[in-house]
Amino acid sequence: LSKSRQVEAAEKVGLRNLPTYYLDMANPNGIQEIPAHHFPLCLRPSGEGKVVPFFKVECIQTAQDGIHFVEKLESLEKPLIAQPYKNLPNLVVHGARTENDDVFGLQGFLVDRKFEGLTLTIRALDLPEEISRRCLDFVRELEIVGNFHFEFLYEPATGEYFFMEVNARLGGTTAKVFSCGYDEPVLALQAFGAKVESDGPQVLRCTASSKLALVKYLHYTMTNRITPLDYPLEPKWKRIINTLWGLASYRDDIISFKDVKGTWAFYRQSLLGKLF
Repeated sequence: LSKSRQVEAAEKVGLRNLPTYYLDMANPNGIQEIPAHHFPLCLRPSGEGKVVPFFKVECIQTAQDGIHFVEKLESLEKPLIAQPYKNLPNLVVHGARTENDDVFGLQGFLVDRKFEGLTLTIRALDLPEEISRRCLDFVRELEIVGNFHFEFLYEPATGEYFFMEVNARLGGTTAKVFSCGYDEPVLALQAFGAKVESDGPQVLRCTASSKLALVKYLHYTMTNRITPLDYPLEPKWKRIINTLWGLASYRDDIISFKDVKGTWAFYRQSLLGKLF
């Protein structure tokens, strides 16, 4: 979905947006017009066109850094979205909507740790009523049908939140929330009228992650390759302890004793791919 259209829809239904700017190759110096107090900035593709080389998110510290980054792109069909960087966890909201406007399965998850700008760990969270109501208004505004998930920056202590994007598909957190008991594939089928027997999401109070991602995160920590996109910013020793604890205690998004053969096949393929 178009990120710029999402920003407009979020504003219309009352979701809080970060200050948003658009950058393109035709005018890279336009970044100098952004107020200094909004730096550092996070740059993301708008979702409307291709960018080469592809990237998901880039954090830049100064306007000059942004100019250099845009000038190094080989092609950019649509402007990049630029928003102020905030050192906050993410709130992910999963749900589904039918063609008859029945919205169901709405569930919040807190992303306590991020790596390379993506979800590293996730756990269920009771969804604040205001966010729940605004999410319902949003999916109805864009007439989204099927499963979806929102991403927000979120401060649990204050309830402050900022809309980032919505994806009307299975996504990067699908496997992790599934391991927490949230069966999103079933909800997706039910949203389109499939008669699938289900007791509904049985969300567990646990933390889910990926063992492979945790090992890579630990390696990057040990080799001092952590960036501001790797939330939270904390001492190296604390990252190491938390990661080792996670390797021992977090639920994995792939490992399943109900499908030992499939689990082994996945990890064998992943390891062989990294070795060769």
